[in-house]
Amino acid sequence: MVRDLMRRGERLIDYVRKVKPDVLVGTSVDISYTGKLLGIPAINVNEDDADVVPMYAWLAYPFATSIVSPECCNNGRWQHKTIF
Repeated sequence: MVRDLMRRGERLIDYVRKVKPDVLVGTSVDISYTGKLLGIPAINVNEDDADVVPMYAWLAYPFATSIVSPECCNNGRWQHKTIF
């Protein structure tokens, strides 16, 4: 699983370097850390509470610029980054 995450990340980083977007938006963990590594704002979209998807939250939320979630979601210690 870690190897797959690294491969996807490498491909995404190569693509983002080529396309040069102003912002990254998506539901993938890769979006968050790619944005952080390349200095591009990364908006992570998720409809689950952080305690329901703890591994996803732990891997994506620390690196995301913002998190977009429904008002009913609790994103735990990353609540301050959440846009409802």
